[in-house]
Amino acid sequence: MNKHQQNIIIMFLLPIFILAVFKIIWPDREVSEQENRRLQTRPVFSWSGFFAGSFSTDVEKWFADQFPFRQVLIDVNTNVRSLMSFSFADDHVTLIQGPANDLGNGQILTDYNSSEQTNNSEQIITETSSEQTTTTTENETEETEPVSDIETDETETPTITESEPAISETQPQPTPEQKPLPGVDGPVDNYSAVIIVNNVAMELYGFNQAKADHYADLINRLAERAPDSQVYNLLAPTAIEFYSPEKYHTLSSSQSSAINHVYSKLSPTVRTVDAYSKLAANWQDYLYFRSDHHWTALGAYQGYAAFAEAAGVEAVSLEAMTHGAIEGGFLGSLYRYTQSNDLKNNPDTVYYYEPSVDVAGLAFTDSEMSGGREIELINKNPGNKNQYLTFIEGDHPLAHFQTSVKNGRSVIVIKESYGNAFVPYLSSHYENIYVADPRNITMDLPDFVSRHQIQDIIVINYSFAVSNQKWVDGFSRMIG
Repeated sequence: MNKHQQNIIIMFLLPIFILAVFKIIWPDREVSEQENRRLQTRPVFSWSGFFAGSFSTDVEKWFADQFPFRQVLIDVNTNVRSLMSFSFADDHVTLIQGPANDLGNGQILTDYNSSEQTNNSEQIITETSSEQTTTTTENETEETEPVSDIETDETETPTITESEPAISETQPQPTPEQKPLPGVDGPVDNYSAVIIVNNVAMELYGFNQAKADHYADLINRLAERAPDSQVYNLLAPTAIEFYSPEKYHTLSSSQSSAINHVYSKLSPTVRTVDAYSKLAANWQDYLYFRSDHHWTALGAYQGYAAFAEAAGVEAVSLEAMTHGAIEGGFLGSLYRYTQSNDLKNNPDTVYYYEPSVDVAGLAFTDSEMSGGREIELINKNPGNKNQYLTFIEGDHPLAHFQTSVKNGRSVIVIKESYGNAFVPYLSSHYENIYVADPRNITMDLPDFVSRHQIQDIIVINYSFAVSNQKWVDGFSRMIG
């Protein structure tokens, strides 16, 4: 081996050696604030984990999550991706390629380090009485453009507000003039992309008729197998239906048409919940997060108001609730995989509205409801960067909330994470609220409903969940 070959070998091995040394001395980080998730820490060796393969999997995740200078490399990748993104300057639209919609297993508050939960120096909770309201002005709003169901002048930029919205029953928001939505020319595959419009990130939606029909069939099957309970179905549209420019709306199927298609397939015994119309009528409010795929508490309230109409009960006004905000900035799921600097520089705020009802909550891992863990309906001190966990503390396999409303009525909510912000409003109407997530539990739903004498079943999803195989398969197993 000559000297030249030795130099090549040294040049190849030296960086590996340096990184190995850094890896040994580099301290593990437990939470990535930029990615809004908990990182894999050094796994503990066990022979059972070694033979099962879980130890090697955890080691791979540990190396990936704790790689030296990882955040620097992520920032470089973000800047490179921003240069490669498709920008349309005339409309302030950026198209970012990303992973296809994946609900995963959801998150719960205990997914985060307990020390994070007690360190709240950056999160100050401000509560205001229901009489203190703010009024939206043109100078206080954020630029955005509605989709084709809202008639606007293209020379003006419609606005929505992030500040705590006005709460008034005597001064309702004006309902914009609506025009027909674009139709869907047959089944469309789901787009693996996100658009960012005026600092608002939105997933492109694709309608799949076969999956929509299958979803409707499952709702009908549930109604047949729980004949003594009233089944409700609420499908919520996402932000792109209201805040994307009209000429880009053709990239995304009409969620109005998709929801109507599902509802048209449901049995007459199933009551449909028209959340779409409520959201469309109040589109100028802060109904959706800019950096996250969820609706806000105010958006969920519109869903609740629509449910109240379908159920024939009076919705509790926002004025009658305690409301406040968890400050410090919230960067959600769409920021996590776009890593957009535009989103990072314009974080969301999580507001909450709390009914005047005493509630005690427990979370369980199975339908036998043994060994429950205490949870809150609205946790005002989540203590981590995923502040959407404020609502029922996340996606538990099964949760039970017992309220001070002693009317003998019980409800079970079958949902993914969109239902989390919706559940608190039900506490004004039911003595018992059960919440189940099909992704995380195996249960005989008709039997559970019968044993607990549950009068109402609410299946609530956002429109993407209809095509999510993991959620739908879990829902099908629950029904039997």
